[in-house]
Amino acid sequence: MKQFSNITMKQFSNRNSPRGFTLIELMVITAIIGLITATLVTNVIGTKKGARDSQRKHNFVQMQTALQAYYEDNGRFPDADNQHQIDGAPWGSPWQPYMARVPKDPLGTPQPQYYYEVDGNKSWYRLYARLERCQEDAQITIPRSDCETEDYNYAVASSNIAVE
Repeated sequence: MKQFSNITMKQFSNRNSPRGFTLIELMVITAIIGLITATLVTNVIGTKKGARDSQRKHNFVQMQTALQAYYEDNGRFPDADNQHQIDGAPWGSPWQPYMARVPKDPLGTPQPQYYYEVDGNKSWYRLYARLERCQEDAQITIPRSDCETEDYNYAVASSNIAVE
């Protein structure tokens, strides 16, 4: 035991070793953290856009069911008013008895918004929306749709016509 009592901490430390990080090491660490953060933020934003696009598609399935029920009851599809709403029911409001609430775009902003089109005889309809992740979506239904400049890039229609 006596032989270790004379050894001090200074004898164990290396006086030539650096006591901190160099500027280059700090810059590399900062760059790596920035890259990881940017990747995570991009993925989160993309996930939210994808979720809203899924909600839009689900809304259209619900509207198609309601429109078909209306057609079976009335022998025609409902009118489209000047705001391109279904039978004058604003997006997000009730359309009884067919829907407790006519869905509206998940963003809740005036644009992009859903668009309802019906022919003069009310024998067919089309519903349009603008998907946010158009480039990544294999189900874009409007032929030759430009994801960046078009007002609407996704559509569904009654079974007796094609989407254009």
